[in-house]
Amino acid sequence: MASYPAYKSLNLDWPLDNVLRITMSRGRVNAMDYDLHRDIAQIWRIIDRDPEANAVIVTGDGSYFSAGGDFETDSRLANDYDFMIEMVKDAREIVENMMVCNKPIISAINGPAAGAGLAVALMADISIMARSAKLVDGHTRLGVGAGDHAALIWPLLTSMAKAKFLHIPYKGSGPLVQDVVGGHVNMAVSSVPPAVPLVRAGKLRALAVTSSARSEALPDVPTMAELGFAGYEFNTWVGVAVPKGTPKEVVDRLRDGVVAALGAGEVQATLRDQGAVPAGTTAEQFRRFVHDEVAKSDRIVSQAGIQPE
Repeated sequence: MASYPAYKSLNLDWPLDNVLRITMSRGRVNAMDYDLHRDIAQIWRIIDRDPEANAVIVTGDGSYFSAGGDFETDSRLANDYDFMIEMVKDAREIVENMMVCNKPIISAINGPAAGAGLAVALMADISIMARSAKLVDGHTRLGVGAGDHAALIWPLLTSMAKAKFLHIPYKGSGPLVQDVVGGHVNMAVSSVPPAVPLVRAGKLRALAVTSSARSEALPDVPTMAELGFAGYEFNTWVGVAVPKGTPKEVVDRLRDGVVAALGAGEVQATLRDQGAVPAGTTAEQFRRFVHDEVAKSDRIVSQAGIQPE
């Protein structure tokens, strides 16, 4: 029998004569750190040389097969080039070593499989899926434009969906949507106006809007709540503010002028065609609105663990 290392997150046993079972066991969802990722890539070389192993079963501990890379690993991938290169090499070895292993490999997919876990599940010669199994592409690259609340909109969704993503920041929605069209990122969170002409031209596919009601400019696009995320709502908004201490009569005059402009038929039609919804409020109503929006943003930042960069 070949000598197997003492793996930290791989449990090995022999449920039948000459049948080796590999169980990924790391936390509740068997998420992969650097060590588990490398171990699951290299173990197939040892199995290939093991005369006692005639077949292999690979599965996950508990109710998950493997959720792919953990959050710490994903963060290092985005910020450490050398680490990313090492992980890419190991990812390639998962595929290559499973392909050349001369022993039949059976994946018992007992639950969700994503990222590298998905690769292991599907590179097996035979894949057997439980009813609870889900296959997920965990390598979505998400573009997020600055200044339009996208940096909060997506963490709100991923926290509700228990999903992960690779965050790619942009300076604005204009270059962001162009990169989606060009295929440089898989998907994006953008304010509606920059996306409307590209959606209408068939260059972008709108999946959902984050408001509580459908956009007048994109009436066929469902809301997040309609897609099953009850309570999900986040709106991009624009307001007008003046320096503290501005005389009330000046504030009232400016407000009346802005509200009158927003109420003009031509302005209304232009803004609504772009996906914006003109609204005029009193200064006190706007102050309360901003207070509530800041409180909501604070909750999302805290729950998502967002840190300033």
